[in-house]
Amino acid sequence: MAHAKEKWEVNKNIGKKSEIGVISDKAPCIIAIMGNSKEWPEEAAANARLIAAAPELLAACENVLYITHNKSQGTGGPDYKACFTAKQMNEIGNVLRAAIAVARGE
Repeated sequence: MAHAKEKWEVNKNIGKKSEIGVISDKAPCIIAIMGNSKEWPEEAAANARLIAAAPELLAACENVLYITHNKSQGTGGPDYKACFTAKQMNEIGNVLRAAIAVARGE
């Protein structure tokens, strides 16, 4: 996988203008700066939290896709086919695959 393994955190004092941003905890690395922090602080903070959660959100999507589409195919996990119709399972898989592809830049 080509996504970050380190934790990303929101920092409220990034750059020369003390903007809200996202940093990596492993290296002194700025992931993103919310350029609208001063004009729209609540929106900037919400966007920064979402960006900071990106590695965990990608991992969650990958895990759910694996559990619902691999383990329910008879490899020892719960049978989610009993909970969802085939159409619903395909829709879940399509949404997860699309989100994962965007995150991976595919």
